[in-house]
Amino acid sequence: MKAGHKVPFATLIVGFLLSACQSSALPQGQLTHLRSVNDAVQQELTQALTDLTGASRLLVDAAQLRQSPTLTLERAGRQDANGVVMQGADRELPDIFQLRWSGGQCVILQVKTGKSRVLKQADCQPAPQ
Repeated sequence: MKAGHKVPFATLIVGFLLSACQSSALPQGQLTHLRSVNDAVQQELTQALTDLTGASRLLVDAAQLRQSPTLTLERAGRQDANGVVMQGADRELPDIFQLRWSGGQCVILQVKTGKSRVLKQADCQPAPQ
């Protein structure tokens, strides 16, 4: 085997190992629901989602996570000078989040980035499978 073929193979192995490490860092816990929602849970979830998305203002209804472990956030469309939403101005895909039970805690996971935040105020229950 030529020495030139060893470098790409070694690079492939290193890449595989790095991707395995990254995927194992994600919260892999069971999907969960919120048992109840109060002001503290609402505020904590809104802050966690603001941190994860980098959005300056979010309108989130935490009660949605009582029905489903998945939350979808869509960006509000851009508005014209009169405050009317412009059609076709926003082409970003919605942001998907999952509520998971991981390490004995409720965790909100941003699916596309793998970033997560622990929700210390949340009371979770396993989602039906």
